[in-house]
Amino acid sequence: MSWANRCFACAGANGFVRRAVVRMLCVAFGSGLVTAVTASSVRVAWYPVPDTNILGYNLYYGRSNLNERLVATTTESTIALTNLGAGSIYYFYATAFNEGAESDPSNLITYTTPPPVITISWDAAQASNLAAYHFYYRNVNSTNPWQRIDTGIQTNAVLTGFWPNQSLQFYLEAVNTQQQLCELYEDKFLTVPALDIVTSQMHSIKARVAFVDSSHAGDWQPTFGADGFSLAADGNRWPSGWGLTAVADAAVSIWQNPSFNTLALKSTIQPWRVAATWLSTQNSYHINLPFTDGQVHQVAVYCLDFQNRGIPQLLEVLDTNNQQVTKYSLTNFANGIYVAFDVKGSTSLRLTGTGTSPLASGVFLDHATPSAP
Repeated sequence: MSWANRCFACAGANGFVRRAVVRMLCVAFGSGLVTAVTASSVRVAWYPVPDTNILGYNLYYGRSNLNERLVATTTESTIALTNLGAGSIYYFYATAFNEGAESDPSNLITYTTPPPVITISWDAAQASNLAAYHFYYRNVNSTNPWQRIDTGIQTNAVLTGFWPNQSLQFYLEAVNTQQQLCELYEDKFLTVPALDIVTSQMHSIKARVAFVDSSHAGDWQPTFGADGFSLAADGNRWPSGWGLTAVADAAVSIWQNPSFNTLALKSTIQPWRVAATWLSTQNSYHINLPFTDGQVHQVAVYCLDFQNRGIPQLLEVLDTNNQQVTKYSLTNFANGIYVAFDVKGSTSLRLTGTGTSPLASGVFLDHATPSAP
């Protein structure tokens, strides 16, 4: 163990000048020397000065090599410091003092307080067939991949090893016994504070953007529509009992029938493709999705700007009060794009064009399945 001797002059009882020695030991984090140590509190110890004239000790400490100096005074050779910043480097030195003098400082030592303990909690899934939660997290500032924690049916995850000012992102899946999503949760971002204990809550939501796909074009089967679909040129093939309606406030407009353009959707009635869309006399129309089974469904809309108008449009999921839950904006979809949403409960999709009718050629319904971020 390395330490340095520092001396100061003080008058003894007989009038002679005596030299007292302060020897800084270390920040005491060994067995039996640590009491009540957390990420924001430490105990510092040093060798006592063997001089009866010593009245006490000053401990100087700070986070910027003592540019910010704090002083703790004690008559003992150890002291506990609280309210430190978690995950921070601190510098320490000690001096001894009597009635008229203070010693030179001891050797300077440093200690890095532990990083915070981060607990992420979430709303419990309401599904009766819940099997497990898959919790994903990553450091936004690094190139490391997403990490996954399976918590069973426990509604929280504990993270360690992340330092103050790092940015974290969280993603959560609730999976049922059929390995399908049974609850949706908001994505969460957190900048780690310099606190001892950090907590954050993830809330359930009614909808989120699942993915955007531009690779399938008009070849929608078998990727989309396993649970039902509606094509602008072919009518509805929705499952019965849910009261689903494909598109309200719009009429069908045919661009090409038949069409040999691979961007056009394959027909389920004819052995060819049909390039078609729903059009409205207004700048928006709705797709009603009154799901009541308590499960998460995937709803994908195929948007095709067949005539290359170049007009942006907005896709929104609305709740029963017509309040926006989530959205996705399209600016260029001349080559056909599927925008897929995961939704739970009664919702609706609203498509809005910029100053004119939006374009949508088909709507497809599937079970929402887990997908790592």
